[in-house]
Order: sequence, then C-alpha cells, then structure tokens
Amino acid sequence: MRPNIFPALHYRDPETALEWLKHTFGFDEKAVYRGDDGRIQHAELRLGDGLIMFGGVPTDAELSNDRQPPVTIYAVVSDPDGHYERARAGGAEIVRELVDQPYGSREYSARDSEGNFWSLGTYDPYAEGETEVFVGSEPDRLCLRAIGLYKAGICSQGSVACCRSEL
Repeated sequence: MRPNIFPALHYRDPETALEWLKHTFGFDEKAVYRGDDGRIQHAELRLGDGLIMFGGVPTDAELSNDRQPPVTIYAVVSDPDGHYERARAGGAEIVRELVDQPYGSREYSARDSEGNFWSLGTYDPYAEGETEVFVGSEPDRLCLRAIGLYKAGICSQGSVACCRSEL
C-alpha cells in the first residue's frame, strides 16, 4: 500500500528551502513546478518512500487571511464527494468547497476541530503516468495543475505551465 497523506509546507523562500532540504536532509527531487517568472510554485521531494510537497507562503487574502498555517496536510481520497459530505456533517469548517480542478483532481479544503488545515482530493503524487512539467506559456499547450495546487493552498501562486505529455 502506498502513502496517501502528505505534508504540504509553506516557505517564505521556496528556492532556498529546496536546496536546503536536498543538501541537509538528503531529499531527492520528484517534481518542481515553476511559474513563468522562474519561481517555484510547487515542489515534491522524496525521502525514502516518503514525499513532501511545498511552495511559497500564499499571498492572496482568500488563502492567507492570517490563518494559513506553515503546514497543510493533503490527503488522497477515492470518494471526494462522500468524504466532503461526511466532513461537513461531522462539523468540519469547509474553507474551500468541493471543486473539479483543471488538472483532474476533485477536492476541497477544511479545518479540523483544532483549526488544522486539510486539503483532500483525488490528486495523487504517486500516480502512474505523472507528467513532468516545465515552465512555458504557449496557449495551446497549457497545463493548469499548478493553478489548482495554488487554489488548494498547497503552493504560493498560480501559474500556467506546459505539460510535456501534451506536446
């Protein structure tokens, strides 16, 4: 069985964090998604069988409103609709409604009884056939995965990136 719960960290300087985590803790890059400006929007690093995701600290009021924690938990769920209904019925504070993301995930975000921030959806960093993403801006080859990760609070800014699988 592979993992389905991933910490998603928020760094003020994701570029420095990337190098520090690799050099100091021995993480290996799985994926680094950069915006058109070259800045890291979302990164996935492996350590053994584990994986962390990170990006910058969100800057828009919708996500940050002085309540965005330095760590978000992302969980892969097979039935996001059922999970969403259960969370709502159980009293979770829904902070982002259930939505289909342009990169294929169906997900929502909520706070638990202690205020911890959770994003739950079908995006799976370990899924087979995951495409490598590189920075680009050609309108006919857009990959909106980074934008969805941004809206989920997993990375700092939305960006448009090209997917090699769509070339």
